[in-house]
Amino acid sequence: MFIRHVKTRTTEDGSCYYSHRLVENYRVADRVRQRTLLNLGTQFSFSREQWQELTQRIEQILRGQHDLLLPPSEELEQQAQIIVKLLLQWQRKYCSTTVLTGYAEQPLLPVNVVQLQACHVAGS
Repeated sequence: MFIRHVKTRTTEDGSCYYSHRLVENYRVADRVRQRTLLNLGTQFSFSREQWQELTQRIEQILRGQHDLLLPPSEELEQQAQIIVKLLLQWQRKYCSTTVLTGYAEQPLLPVNVVQLQACHVAGS
């Protein structure tokens, strides 16, 4: 899973704008394909240096894991949980099968269970 910076040209006047998409790789036979999971829009505010940490946290949430050693910043945690909630809502609304292929073996949480939660660090 990764974030892609996409340049889009409008057909009306030929102007361009940039947006961000959450993309995953998956395998079909002997080929690797890519699928857009979620359009993050033009107002995506995280710097490129934070993209990998954000996608790792999204994957951890989808797997039901917690990062206890190096907890993410509060802003990153909130954004990751919002993105996971949008992914799960989209999947339940539009897909009869599981789109998040790497997480198919894990039971997905109901949408109403995924909430913004405060992280607690042991010893704090």
